[in-house]
Amino acid sequence: MVIATICIALCLHVLNGTWLAVTA
Repeated sequence: MVIATICIALCLHVLNGTWLAVTA
């Protein structure tokens, strides 16, 4: 459960960073 939460948080962080990089 904890690992899944970390994976989701990490994925969201990466996607957020990618989105910011694309829109920048």
